[in-house]
Amino acid sequence: MTYGFTASANDEAAMQGTCFDDETELLTSEGWKPFPEVRGDEQVLTLNGDTAEWGSITKVIRAPFDGELNLHDGDRVNFCITHTHRLLASPMHYRKPDQTLCRYCDRSVGAKGIARHEGTHQRRGDEMIRPERQPAGEPVRRWHLAQYQALPQEFFIRRTNTWRGHSPDTVTFDAPAPARNQKPHHQVARTFAFKDWAAFLGWFVAEGWTTGDGRNNRIGIAQNPGDKYEEIAALLDRMGLPYSRHAKSLIFFSAPIAAWLREHCGVGSENKRIPHSIREATPRDDRGLPRRLRQGRRRAAHSRRQPPLHHLQPPARRRPA
Repeated sequence: MTYGFTASANDEAAMQGTCFDDETELLTSEGWKPFPEVRGDEQVLTLNGDTAEWGSITKVIRAPFDGELNLHDGDRVNFCITHTHRLLASPMHYRKPDQTLCRYCDRSVGAKGIARHEGTHQRRGDEMIRPERQPAGEPVRRWHLAQYQALPQEFFIRRTNTWRGHSPDTVTFDAPAPARNQKPHHQVARTFAFKDWAAFLGWFVAEGWTTGDGRNNRIGIAQNPGDKYEEIAALLDRMGLPYSRHAKSLIFFSAPIAAWLREHCGVGSENKRIPHSIREATPRDDRGLPRRLRQGRRRAAHSRRQPPLHHLQPPARRRPA
């Protein structure tokens, strides 16, 4: 059985016979998934030019297959595909720049016009500023979509990308509905700078927990006393959250925040996940979250299985050739 997906209705015909095996993984909005587990309603990370972005799946293709597959087992990329599957690849050699710098005026001129351009300088008696011509710019790779069977013996697979993302300036939680015996500071709206909210989520995914039974909405971050403990306390102070210090944790109460964390980050260490709003954030705003994950004493099991942000490569897997 082979698997594939289409990102637009026009891709279906081109996808026939161009698929992956059942062990290749796809980066979706829900994390890395083997193709048999892809439902089709997830979003997938794809390239739009040089920029990565999330796109919708229009159709998942499952087809019986009896033939040879091509296993590519690199140091950071691993997949198994049919002969006709298309890849964004480049030859081993670099492409030289199309423009050349003039030896007289340092102007960029095309290869066909450089001799005539410099001839004008020579007739005017201009002085050279360098004895040899130089390319205008650095050599670049030529990336193009090509079928696997059409690629040269040695080639590069595109493994990097730029990411723009989107981050709001602030995050706001409305005041909860009044409840009996609830303290006044539990009934106010909260607005946080997105940078602080991202940092808090990093600590929460690594070390946090929450309870909620309709009456008691506690949110805690476990940490031994020390520099990290004080860093968390300073963050909560900056966010304006009233909290209490305990021997190995810091705790505060908020019904709307607790509900949001349970929905978007999961409950229990085995179900913790990085929320979608952070995966969509700009590189400037999401840097704090991985650092907090690394700083924690332990990470949630689910977080360990998630790739670093903006990382396109699936986890390595080993199969006999």
